[in-house]
Amino acid sequence: MKGIRSDYMRGALLIFGGVMILGPEALLIRLIGTELKTRLFWRGLLSGFVVFAYLGFLKRGLIWSYVMNIGRIGIVIAVFQALQTILFTVAVHLTATANIFVIFAATPLFAAIFSRLFLGERISRQTWISVVVGFFGILLLFMGRLGDGAPVGDILTLIAACLGAGCFVLARKARHVDMVPATGLYGFIMALTMLLSGAQLGAVAQADIGYLLLLSLFVAPVSYGLIILGPRYLPAPEASLIMMLETLVAPLWVWFVLSEVPPVTTVAAGTLILGTLLVQTLSNLRLHAE
Repeated sequence: MKGIRSDYMRGALLIFGGVMILGPEALLIRLIGTELKTRLFWRGLLSGFVVFAYLGFLKRGLIWSYVMNIGRIGIVIAVFQALQTILFTVAVHLTATANIFVIFAATPLFAAIFSRLFLGERISRQTWISVVVGFFGILLLFMGRLGDGAPVGDILTLIAACLGAGCFVLARKARHVDMVPATGLYGFIMALTMLLSGAQLGAVAQADIGYLLLLSLFVAPVSYGLIILGPRYLPAPEASLIMMLETLVAPLWVWFVLSEVPPVTTVAAGTLILGTLLVQTLSNLRLHAE
């Protein structure tokens, strides 16, 4: 029991640390004015470089076998992360930040469903209650968006949330394998995709360099590296539940710096989803601490 408790706490703390570091991601994306493909190329290339430089220092001559150990599941995780990042970055420019993170609050709901379907993990009644409440919250969000005629950003965010849930479930399935190399591989996949799509490598605005370096060399690789380790120690739905803290932290950065005030319906939906999932998270932490 003690080992289970310590594993759960380790996983929870890893994801919590990742979420805190990831908090300003949406703000930095908003502040970077460089063309989308170019910024995604440099973000992917630099993030991948940081991860593999760290692994090279840590594993030295064993790095190749360490990377190969992630197998097909690790490659799929890397592809999912690349797609998720691309969709998320596009969505940030198409819809309100609060909308994005309220929709991302559905990630544990999808993770619970995927875990049940593909891993056969038993999902508690409390989790399924959160599923129902979460979908009600998303419905409330979309009701608030009816009439603006531009739901594309919300739809892209919803797809990104599904991809994020898929990453958690796959990492849980291969929990005996360290998937940190997948976070470096995802960066290179994204960079290659953007290069083939026509990214202009030298078109980074001077004013954006600092923001891009902060995002690419620290925020993205460190946060994603911590977060992908979480499902090694706790079930995918519970791992993604802790990610709900991002729905609170990230918009606060944007509202504080850019004064972007969310609509009442978004606040209501976010409060409903976040409150429900935080109650479940605290309950799970208390259960494993006993």
